[in-house]
Amino acid sequence: MTPMKSRLLKCLPWCYLLASITPPLRAGVAYSDPPGGWTYIFNGDKDTAGADGSGFTSLDGTWSHDNIGDVWDGSKIGGAFTPGVNSPGGVMSITEGNVTFLRIQDTGNPSQYGCTIDPASGEKKCPYVDPLPGSNRKIYLSHDLTAQGVSDTFMDDGVTLSFRARVPTPKKATGPLDPIYRHGGADDGPKPYPDAGDGTLINDQGFSNVYISQPRGLGSVGFALTVPQDNFTGNPEDTTSDFSGLIMNRFDGVDIKAAIGFSGPGEFRGIALDPSDWHEFWIQVKKDKTEMGNFEVSVFADGSTTPTVFIVTGGDGSKVIDTEISALGIGGTKTVESWALDLDFVAIKPGLVAPVASRPRIEIARDGARVKLTFTGKLQSMDTVKGQWADVPNAVSPFSADAAGSQKYFRSAR
Repeated sequence: MTPMKSRLLKCLPWCYLLASITPPLRAGVAYSDPPGGWTYIFNGDKDTAGADGSGFTSLDGTWSHDNIGDVWDGSKIGGAFTPGVNSPGGVMSITEGNVTFLRIQDTGNPSQYGCTIDPASGEKKCPYVDPLPGSNRKIYLSHDLTAQGVSDTFMDDGVTLSFRARVPTPKKATGPLDPIYRHGGADDGPKPYPDAGDGTLINDQGFSNVYISQPRGLGSVGFALTVPQDNFTGNPEDTTSDFSGLIMNRFDGVDIKAAIGFSGPGEFRGIALDPSDWHEFWIQVKKDKTEMGNFEVSVFADGSTTPTVFIVTGGDGSKVIDTEISALGIGGTKTVESWALDLDFVAIKPGLVAPVASRPRIEIARDGARVKLTFTGKLQSMDTVKGQWADVPNAVSPFSADAAGSQKYFRSAR
C-alpha cells in the first residue's frame, strides 16, 4: 500500500472507518483522468429527450436519437404506461448514494402487446406502435465526435475509451425497472424484470451498450455487459449467451463486416466478471498491426494496469448513425432483444493513454439496517485498532455490512 495520510472516522457506535483525507469519492472512479483531461465525458446526470428531428439535442445536449436504430419515445422508466406518452422502458438519470447515473431500459418489443381487433373493420390495433412517438423497442443515441475535431481514422490511429457501468438487478440497484415484453410473447403477457438482471448482446455491426465508429464503413467496435440468460428473444428455450461479463466484437478475419455480433461466425471475445456489480473499464483501441483482424483492443478493469488484449473484426457501422461522422454511441438497436444498463460515465480521448490507478479511497453511508462502503482498491478490515489488517474476501464496491455486527475498522489499500 502506498503511504497516505489517514484518520479514524467514527461512523456508528460499533464501526470505525479508516478514511484517506481526500475529496469525497466520486462514483468509485478507479483510474485518474488522462493528462489534459478527456476530449469528451458524459457523467450520466442528464436525461433530456431532444425532439424528433432536432439532431444532437438529447441527454446533455450533444446526443442524437434521430436514427433508424432508435424508437425512444422520450419517456423515463416506471409510471403508468400510456401509448404515445410513456411506453415501457426509457431513459432516466438516477441518484443512488453518491452516484448519479443514466439508466437505459429496452423492455423488448412492447409494440406487439395490448392489441385488439376492431369489430367493425376487423383491423388489428396495437397501442405501442411506431413510427412516432415510438415504442422504446430499441433505444440508441450517438454523440458526434467529428464536431469535436476527432479524425476519421481515430480508431486506426489509437483511441482511449473509459466507462463505468453495471447491469441493474433488484437486489443491488435502486430505481424503477419495467417488466419485460418478450418478442413473440404477447399471448403470455409481460414478465417481471429478472432477478439476475437483463444484459445486452453485441448486435450486428457492433452496436451495443458502448460503441465507437469511424465514418464511411471504416470500422466500429462495441462493448456490452452480458448475463448468462441473455438472448435475442427473451425466450429461455432459445440459445442464451451462457456468459457473464464484458463482451465485444467477434474475431472473424480482416474484412470489415456486419456479422460480428453474438450470433455471427468467428471467435467469441469477452472478459468474465459479475456484471451486476459496478465495473470501470479503461480501453485502448488501435489498428491491428498483425493484419489478422481490424483492431487490437486492450481492456483494463477496476484499477488494474495489466490489460487483457484481443484482436477483433470491425463492424461496418453503416446502418444506424450518420455515416459521415466519427461517433460514440450508447444503447442497443435490436428490436427483439430486451436489456437494461446503468451507465455512470463514458469518456473518450484520441491517442493511446496508459491507465493510472487512482489512490485508494473509501467512504461510508447508512443503508437502512446496514451500512454501505464504497471504495476503490482493495477492502481490508480488522476488529481492533491494534489488530492486523486482512482482506475482506470477495469484496466489491459497494460493500454492504450488517449494522448489528461487532465493532470493525475498514480501509482501502492497493
